[in-house]
Amino acid sequence: IIQNNRFLLLLIPIISLLSIELSTRIISYRELLTLTNLYGILISGIIIIKTYFDSNLLNRLCRVGRLIDCNSILRSRFAKPFDWLSLGEWGLIFYSTSFVLGLLNYFDSRTLLFILFCAGMVITMISLALQIWVKRFCLLCMLMIVGVWVGFSLLLYDLIHSEISISIKGLLSFLSWSLAVFFGWLITRILMIDSIKYKHLKIKSN
Repeated sequence: IIQNNRFLLLLIPIISLLSIELSTRIISYRELLTLTNLYGILISGIIIIKTYFDSNLLNRLCRVGRLIDCNSILRSRFAKPFDWLSLGEWGLIFYSTSFVLGLLNYFDSRTLLFILFCAGMVITMISLALQIWVKRFCLLCMLMIVGVWVGFSLLLYDLIHSEISISIKGLLSFLSWSLAVFFGWLITRILMIDSIKYKHLKIKSN
């Protein structure tokens, strides 16, 4: 079974590249990246809900046999690499930053976005290696990984057919929006945690 899963993992990038090649004949790289980012934001949001609010969410998909067990991965120490933000939160920040920049300032930021997705590729490889090592797989994590690979492939294809450059405008836009998304989520997270604590206190008082 494990060998079959590894074979499927090898098929993912091949299928992604073929899909991109066909899709770009219909819509632009920018539009495809926007759709990919929205997909990533959705998956990240589901992971956050499953991590903090409802561990039983999508259990039929997230717990299948011995190999697929989302909760065991999301609750492990690997899901919080810096013992602070969870996997879903990093995913949300990653995809939200890419979404905003891709929507508002794509042409000036695409080289920096490509660098961002290169970093994302490294992290996904580490994530895959860890899941193979513990012999447990998180379906939601795999879906998030697919989004990173697709986004990386889109930007790579686009940069091959265009000039690779980093402008001051693009760099400032990238830094400002990255920080805005990051600190925006931190504020949201504080409010979210306070809301959870309030509900727990309210339940105990009743």
